[in-house]
Amino acid sequence: MRMMKELLESIWANAGTLFVITLILAAAFLASNLLGRFLSWYQMRAEAAGSRTLTLSITSFASKSLNLVIFSIAFITILAYLNISITPLLAGLGIAGIAVALASQDLFSNFFGAIAIFIDRPFKLGDRVKLSSGEYGDIVEIGIRSTRLKTLDNRVVVLPNASIASANINNYSLPDSRIRHTLRFSIEYGSDVEKATKILTDVASGMYGVLKEPAPAVYVEELGKYGINLVLLVWVENLRRDSDVPGWIYEQAVKSFASEGINMPYPTKDIRYQTISD
Repeated sequence: MRMMKELLESIWANAGTLFVITLILAAAFLASNLLGRFLSWYQMRAEAAGSRTLTLSITSFASKSLNLVIFSIAFITILAYLNISITPLLAGLGIAGIAVALASQDLFSNFFGAIAIFIDRPFKLGDRVKLSSGEYGDIVEIGIRSTRLKTLDNRVVVLPNASIASANINNYSLPDSRIRHTLRFSIEYGSDVEKATKILTDVASGMYGVLKEPAPAVYVEELGKYGINLVLLVWVENLRRDSDVPGWIYEQAVKSFASEGINMPYPTKDIRYQTISD
């Protein structure tokens, strides 16, 4: 009973302090909640303007950073209320910060790489990109330290922001989702080039996913070693949805060439024998 009484007296004596600490934490959580609601509202407003994916990446980054600031301020306020001097703590943190900074140069370079990505906007969430280092796929997350790219074989590659900020990036989603495919064919010398051109144009024009404007176009690319090389240019509306279009065109073109008597060349060698009499 005595211990219980002392405990109750201790709680009562510190009730004011506990109330203030609870109030400070409640204020921090309220500020965090209001911040989340504001960013959600801003994101919904940006959705209407057609920039949802870009805004999502920015608001996610801003939310994490501002929440860290809010709770850091709350922690320092609690220490000040408890009359705990923060000067030695800040001094210690300063010394420790220097040591951490020296040991965490990659972390800071990746952090500033993230800032560079958000400012320069070389891509946004959902864009399909290819980096100079060879990675190819869709951007699924842009974080403070790294960016995640989902490849076409369903793997997620984690890339440091510092390396992305300095890389050459080929963005297939800009300026819009349309993309041009370049398909190459070869026909034997002596074949009717005009007829082959019409076949390829008709095949491409009737293929699902191929745009009417710009219309498919066929050109003689070069006179090759074994045959006449043709190039077919076709535009599709969406790289992801229409990724199978080139394969369909190749398949149909081979069938059409065969039915129309147009042969495709293959490497050949002429070997001649000469008999030398005595």
